[in-house]
Amino acid sequence: TASTLFIPFKSNERYYGWSKSLFNNEPHIITCPSDLVVAPNSTTTISTSSKSLNNDLNLYDANDPIKNFWQVKVTSTGLVYTLSATTSSYQFIAPSVKGSYVLRYTAYNSAGSDLRDITIRVRSYYEQWAEVSNGLTGSNADALADISGNGVPNIIKFALGKTPSDKSSFQYNTSILTSNSKKYLKISVPRSGKPAGISIVPEVSSDLQTWNSTEAQTLTDTAPEYLAQDLVPMDSATRRFIRLRFTEQ
Repeated sequence: TASTLFIPFKSNERYYGWSKSLFNNEPHIITCPSDLVVAPNSTTTISTSSKSLNNDLNLYDANDPIKNFWQVKVTSTGLVYTLSATTSSYQFIAPSVKGSYVLRYTAYNSAGSDLRDITIRVRSYYEQWAEVSNGLTGSNADALADISGNGVPNIIKFALGKTPSDKSSFQYNTSILTSNSKKYLKISVPRSGKPAGISIVPEVSSDLQTWNSTEAQTLTDTAPEYLAQDLVPMDSATRRFIRLRFTEQ
């Protein structure tokens, strides 16, 4: 039989002894993702939960609640930024370029803290096209891979709005552009889309050894066609060559 002297302590046991110890009240993270892969320009809600042993004992102390602290580290630079979020969930807004980030979640109160690192890989637009839209994996997802065997690498098919399995040949047209009585070499490529995350740069050469983009310019960069020209008149050069360089951004 409990002593009457013990009754006041029993009714307020959450404020004394073991239930108020550091071990019993310090936070522990229960759920938190370890790694994520997200699309560029996407918004992902990252949800976490944490509690202390006192929560399990139903001895929650309203005067010492578990708080939340978020930081992000850019792996390419090593810089760490403290975020303004103070809730157990966080909305990660991915940039438009690919990259890797470490998001750190910390649960804390006056008794202690617990933390988790979440590795986030932001796909490039090309990677999103290859891995998600077309289900490519491993070496088949490489920009220079050619899974259809038609000699056109993935990166060019992506730039032209095609699929990796497309077996049509690479279509382009070289012709002569006349301007102010001078003739210039030009090149055009039809395409069915203009995806983000890819650049097409015209390059010219007089010997097929040294190529430069300063003597060429883009004339049209739209969904149905890309068109570029040489800036050196054909009658002022012995030989002129023009090509297009496709670069993932």
